[in-house]
Amino acid sequence: MSYYAKDITGRTIEYDCMSCDIASHKLVPPGGMIYEDDIVTLAGDVEVPLNGFIILAPKRHVTSLEELSREERYHMQDVLVEGIKALKILGICENVSIVQEQKHHLHVWLMPIYDWMKDDGCGVKNIRETFNIAKCNASKNGIFDVMYAIQRLKTYFSTLKI
Repeated sequence: MSYYAKDITGRTIEYDCMSCDIASHKLVPPGGMIYEDDIVTLAGDVEVPLNGFIILAPKRHVTSLEELSREERYHMQDVLVEGIKALKILGICENVSIVQEQKHHLHVWLMPIYDWMKDDGCGVKNIRETFNIAKCNASKNGIFDVMYAIQRLKTYFSTLKI
């Protein structure tokens, strides 16, 4: 079954399983892949224009953590920690929330926390509202900032041996 969405650049995309399509390079996230290896992908969110919002997913199609092998779990954790460190070291954000989603394909959100999210109705407690605000307030400069952060993260990850 195919799904459709608009990415952060306004392009309409078609996908079956977004994480699988990214892993197989059928779908290229805006800005490209931040990091990938045989086990995981790390990329900016396709639909939410939030600076520093990145998604870690196993390449293998699983829906929950318990389906991962020990090696996959430990490796995901290593990449997750490096992602958090990168967001902070690069000055993209000071605080990060981690949200695991077990929907169609297991993935983990590395969600930066900004001051504007601390108002009622925003932040992790109201993720959908936060995403809607990010989408409604996206400007060309905001999209540029998101893409620039992705490039900086790619450079950071290119120097690592994970």
